[in-house]
Amino acid sequence: MSTSVVSEAYLEYQQKIIEHQKLWEARLSAEGLPVRSKDPLQPELPFVYQAAIDVNPTLYHQNIMELLVLLQELQPELQDQLQKMIDQTTMEITATWAQELLFFQESTMENLANDWQVDPWIIPYVAEQALRPVLRVVSTSFDEEISGLDKQGICPCCGEPVRLAVLEKGKKMLNCPRCYTSWQENRLVCSHCGCEDEKELRYLSVEGEEKAQIHVCNQCHGYLKVLDIRNMLDKPASELLDIQTIHLDYIAQEKGYGVKA
Repeated sequence: MSTSVVSEAYLEYQQKIIEHQKLWEARLSAEGLPVRSKDPLQPELPFVYQAAIDVNPTLYHQNIMELLVLLQELQPELQDQLQKMIDQTTMEITATWAQELLFFQESTMENLANDWQVDPWIIPYVAEQALRPVLRVVSTSFDEEISGLDKQGICPCCGEPVRLAVLEKGKKMLNCPRCYTSWQENRLVCSHCGCEDEKELRYLSVEGEEKAQIHVCNQCHGYLKVLDIRNMLDKPASELLDIQTIHLDYIAQEKGYGVKA
């Protein structure tokens, strides 16, 4: 991670977002999150695709408004655009955002960005950051149900494409930076297609980074960042590890490897 292209200032910014999300995760955990899962679950689908998650519209809107105020402090260059969101974002508008993001849909938000004259990425970004505490409560609350679902190429909880794993306590653990779901996988297997043919699996190393590798599969052309964090005393959150190692994504993608869309 020593050759990370991400600045310390951006990592500090991200850490403040994570701290905000932790507070909301604790609040949602304490208040309870109504979720009705199907019985039986279809193993090939992520949990959130087949569970009715009642995201409290009042709390979700409140989280978004608090997040917008925090972002004004952290990113003063976006002050005007963030203020437009504060002035126009209502609970009725945000009520649909969470359900759209659960299925990776952003069309309503993209249309709003045009109407409100803000950058297209801002509304989906804020809505997604406010949704993540919900997803993390779901992951923790339904760990047993999620553990039985298919994990090939995507997170079994939220459907995020697989791209990050850590070596910890002698195990290869895949981590989802979005919902924090974590699961163990055989070291000698492709996380995307399940290939176990050693002739198709390769490991790319980066000079100066003994603790990081890129595992690639020549059968499906998928890749996985694998980080050895066994000697780390203070282990960063999954999304920080993911951001710190974004240069590994660039390297893999430049060589023709990818993750599931």
